[in-house]
Parts: sequence; C-alpha cells; structure tokens
Amino acid sequence: MAGDLMVLVSSSPLPVVAPLAARLGADEMLTCTRGHGKGYAARTLMREYGFHPADCSAYADEAADLALLTEVGNPVVVGDDPVLLRHARRGTWRVLSDD
Repeated sequence: MAGDLMVLVSSSPLPVVAPLAARLGADEMLTCTRGHGKGYAARTLMREYGFHPADCSAYADEAADLALLTEVGNPVVVGDDPVLLRHARRGTWRVLSDD
C-alpha cells in the first residue's frame, strides 16, 4: 500500500505461489531452491532494479531463509525459529512474534 515493490520469494512451485502472490498484490514472484537460492534471487533482483540493500526488507520464518535475510538491510524474523532468533539477537533484526 505504501507503493513499495513487493516480491514474493518462495521455494514452492510456481503454481502454488501464484495464487498467493496475486492475493497479496505482489509485483514480482520468484521461485528458487531453498537456502542460498533465495539470497541469490534477492541479490539479483536488487541489482536489476538498482536497489541498495539498505532500502530493502525481507520477512522470513525459517532458518532455510537465512541467506535471504542477510542480503537485505532490513531483515525481519517472523515467528519463533531458534536459528533466526539467534541471528536477530546478534544484530538489529526486527522480530514479529506470533503473539
């Protein structure tokens, strides 16, 4: 709603992701392998659009998304994954709890 580019990055197949992306109003959707694939996708997208990582956010709920969160300047941990929470405590990552 703020006019930001919204990209849904998922390791799920495109037919699974497309309806969710449409419902959320995502501008782009990327499907890739888990883990480092998401980090690579984020780097590639930022380079293509000319975005600086400090101006980008990512939201993730599982340790497999660690590479994605480390690529952006505003990582946000969603939920209570212990690996992501440990990284959040070390830095300035925001945490959205399930509460």
